[in-house]
Amino acid sequence: VVIAGSDPQQPHFPVAWGGVPGQHQTVIRAELFAFVSSLLFGHEQMKCHGATFAIWSDCEHIIRRARAIQRGWLSVTTAMTDHDLWQIVQTLLPSESICQLHHIKSHQAYHDELAWLQWACSANDAADKMAELALQMLPCQVMHLQKEASKAYQQMRQAVKHVHQHMVRVARASVEDR
Repeated sequence: VVIAGSDPQQPHFPVAWGGVPGQHQTVIRAELFAFVSSLLFGHEQMKCHGATFAIWSDCEHIIRRARAIQRGWLSVTTAMTDHDLWQIVQTLLPSESICQLHHIKSHQAYHDELAWLQWACSANDAADKMAELALQMLPCQVMHLQKEASKAYQQMRQAVKHVHQHMVRVARASVEDR
């Protein structure tokens, strides 16, 4: 998470970086945790200073879902993936008049864009660099265990898919025999 000041000449500075809480470590969960960290920071600024704030994310899924929660179109349930973090979003996300949510495209050339878009993209780039640094600082053993866990998870997903396909074939065959 990087804070970008209101002045494009002001340097961006990190607010949060590092690991993601919880057993499952996915890119979406990391993006959501960054969003939650931003929301917590903005919420504190709102309480202490009456400030409004904006959250920019390059994860369109996070912005879309957060907007749906903000507008009352979506309520978090325990059936949702990462519901622990989404519950925090649902609890703390203020109205659009206090907190604006913006999706920004990532990993693109933006030097010919408008000044405000250059500013927003450079803040996103700074956040991405902090994420890369956090990954590089992890012990080798952690990276090895993460790769093993990811491989085991993919194997489990394949097995579940195979079992599901088999159950569908059995169900179709039983219907055809009638």
